[in-house]
Amino acid sequence: MRLRICFFLSVAALLLLPGVSLADESNQGEKQVDWPGYLGGPDSNHYSILDQINRDNVHRLELAWEYHSGGRREDNRSQIQCNPLIIDGVLYGTSADLTLFALDAATGDEIWTFETGLIGNGHNRGLSYWEDGDDKRILYPSKYRLYAIDAETGKPIPTFGING
Repeated sequence: MRLRICFFLSVAALLLLPGVSLADESNQGEKQVDWPGYLGGPDSNHYSILDQINRDNVHRLELAWEYHSGGRREDNRSQIQCNPLIIDGVLYGTSADLTLFALDAATGDEIWTFETGLIGNGHNRGLSYWEDGDDKRILYPSKYRLYAIDAETGKPIPTFGING
């Protein structure tokens, strides 16, 4: 239960109010709606100019959607150490068993999942997003491997490493 609550809290502020913006100094004051990197962006400063939620209205927040990623261990010692990313309205994250998933950030609908097929416990401490034109990738460490996954299809990029 705590695992689900922690995951929900980490993304709730970004998902409950569509159209909210995050500060990004690299685009000189323009507002962005993406959360493209660990802790928000390349500077990882934990800062956001979000002002639609404040101490006067926080009590009115309601659950917008819920996603059950699965992968919970039987001994109830599961953990997720992945800061979700939001790129172009898609939330990318990992489950406790290291399954990578993509969700529609507005609705919570699952777009795709990717499983490595590796057996046993491991850690994933985060995802990275990279793009060059139409080539959009999620770089995803799982156990002892690094995967490059097509951000739109959830399939491994065959030209990366050994078949993705």
